[in-house]
Amino acid sequence: MPIPVQTLGVIADKIGVSTMSVSRALSNKAGVSRELRERILRVARELGYRPNPLIGALMANVRAKSRDPVRTGTVLAFVSRADRASDVRFEHFRGAATAAEEQGYKLEKFIVGKSGYTPERLSEILYARHILGVLISPLATGHGHYDLDWGKFSTVVIEYTFTEPAFDRVVHDNYAAMKLILDRCRERGHRRIGLIFTTNALERTKGLYEAAYWMEQKTTRAFTALPPLRLEAWDKAQVTRWFDQYRPQVLITSASLIQDCGDFLRRRKQVIPRDCALVNVNVARDTDIGGIRQDNELIGATAVRLLIDKINRNDRGIPDRPCTVLTPGLWVAGKTF
Repeated sequence: MPIPVQTLGVIADKIGVSTMSVSRALSNKAGVSRELRERILRVARELGYRPNPLIGALMANVRAKSRDPVRTGTVLAFVSRADRASDVRFEHFRGAATAAEEQGYKLEKFIVGKSGYTPERLSEILYARHILGVLISPLATGHGHYDLDWGKFSTVVIEYTFTEPAFDRVVHDNYAAMKLILDRCRERGHRRIGLIFTTNALERTKGLYEAAYWMEQKTTRAFTALPPLRLEAWDKAQVTRWFDQYRPQVLITSASLIQDCGDFLRRRKQVIPRDCALVNVNVARDTDIGGIRQDNELIGATAVRLLIDKINRNDRGIPDRPCTVLTPGLWVAGKTF
């Protein structure tokens, strides 16, 4: 026997309120008291109510044709920390804003912390403006968080740095990126591959670069096992000792150390890439360094599409089982490899 479809009207009749009140409560809109909202949500769960995905798709089409996302309540928040400014974040925003516009949404920047809003004030502003979707930009350190009134919002995080609470996130596939770099090294006949990373860079990527490096060592036996060098910050003496002991043919590092590594090799009269190649795991667009271009615009676009999908499904709050979406990077040979 088919399960009867529970409509807003059924819920409204059960409680004795208007369908508009039910709609507002289920959409997390203003105009409904907290007590009534909780009662409506409880009854909806008891009746097995699920939003109609066809109606959600129809409304997405309507929003896409709207010329004024602000009036239709389709603004999304791109939330960043005031202490985190970078070209990467700009690329995330640009990709996300373009993808949002394609679906009738407008992405708006908000700053939290220091010179920006307090988390409490930001929650109030977003809710008052009926902004239901929040996209969290990467933080400066490997572990961080701030507290919004998460139950009111659909939330997606970019990268691994925002750790509490755990939300659905979109991340560059760091493990696959290291495997791709090592494949290119193998093709060139390089066997002595050295990794230099800051502790923060490794924490920001959950140690996946090192994990892929060591797995390749164990499974292919194509490389000499050189221990990765971890630094709290650039330390010329420590790097010199490590370099003299292991004599790498390739240095793999991240954006925070790429300039220091290049200067170090040049001061030692090493011709790049003849004597020692130099690879960056996050190559910028305006550089001739070889390595992986993470395609930050793709990351932002993927994140905002996931966020809009969550909004259409009325999926708000902290997920019981958060998911991670991985995006591929692109190999760029540059002049240093």
